[in-house]
Formats: sequence, C-alpha cells, structure tokens
Amino acid sequence: IGIFFTLPILILAFILFKTTPNSVAKDFDVNWGYPWNLGVLLIFMLGICFNFKTLVSPLNHMAPPKWSLGVLTIFLIFITWFATSNIRLQHRVLSDESSWISMAQQMHHNFNGAVCNQGVFKDGDLNCFDKVNNFKGKALSLAYVAAFQFFPANRDTALYVNLFLFLLSLIFLYYATLLRWKNPWLSLTITLFLGTMPKLLFQSRSASPEV
Repeated sequence: IGIFFTLPILILAFILFKTTPNSVAKDFDVNWGYPWNLGVLLIFMLGICFNFKTLVSPLNHMAPPKWSLGVLTIFLIFITWFATSNIRLQHRVLSDESSWISMAQQMHHNFNGAVCNQGVFKDGDLNCFDKVNNFKGKALSLAYVAAFQFFPANRDTALYVNLFLFLLSLIFLYYATLLRWKNPWLSLTITLFLGTMPKLLFQSRSASPEV
C-alpha cells in the first residue's frame, strides 16, 4: 500500500523538478519555503505517531539496563558542563551556518524561507530589503525557529540549539548501537568515544553542520 501511495508522488515530484524553471523554483523557495517545510514537518510527525508502535517495539525486546542509562546520563551532564565551561560560543562568518541563522530569522519575523542578505532590525522586527533563496538548511532553521519562540531570536540561541542536537544525537546513537549489538558496554563505549571527540565538541558550540 505504501508503495502505491508514494510512487505517484515521486513521479509527480520528478516531473515538477524537470519542468519547473529555475527562477520559479527560487521564487517558491523564498515565498513558500517556510510554510512548505512546516507542512512536511507536520506530515513527518503524523507518520511518527502512526508508526509509533512499530518504532518502539524493538525497545520492548531490548530495554536498556538501568545502570547503563545512569552512566549515559552522567556522561551527557559532563559533556554539557565541559562544553559550556571550556568552549566559548563562536561562529564562522560567511558560511552555510550564517545563512541558516539568517533563514531562521526570516522564518521567525517574516514567515518566508529566504536568506536575508541585507536588512535592519527595528522595534524587534526584521525589515529585510535584500533576500535570496537557499534550498538547503531548512530543517536546521526550523529547529532554530522553535527555540526562537521561547528565547531571543539571535545567534547565541541558535548555537545552543546545536549543542542540544549534539546531545540528542548521542542518545540516539546509544539506542541504535544497543539495538544492533545488544551490548550496553559496547554502546556506551561508542557513544563516549564520539561524544568526547574534540572536533565534535568544538563544532557543537559553533553551529557547524558536521555534528
């Protein structure tokens, strides 16, 4: 059933990709990139809810030992403390990361998916008078926008989001390796090894996509 449902969508997407002029695609990305990706996110969340039992069923057969969850929790707390205490927030300018933060601010202030090249903040709003499209980075920008609902819509908030995503990825890594090899010691070793890599620690504080 899934194949018959998705195959026409894939064919339609391929036809649109081959026939849509580049200028039209750019205009769509600028004006509708944000609501379109919100719709994709909604469909994704509905899919997670619909398939929730299937996704969590492996955990019923391999529940993580409590002691290993305790070790993982202590490790994540240590990583958070070490990163925030020893690595200052920093940012590489003229990079993809700058574009994605700018895109998130456009989503937050102006409800579109563009990147603001030139603009002025006035009375808490962004008046953008030179914007361009950027097809990639929408998912990360959406994560920034979610944080902007509760914290200031600026660079530092975005950088903290990346640290959160880094920690979340370590949790998923632990569970994935545990389900694969059913060895909590191996899962913890892999998670601790990658979680303490200097490159990943630095990039978790510099809004770098490699994390």
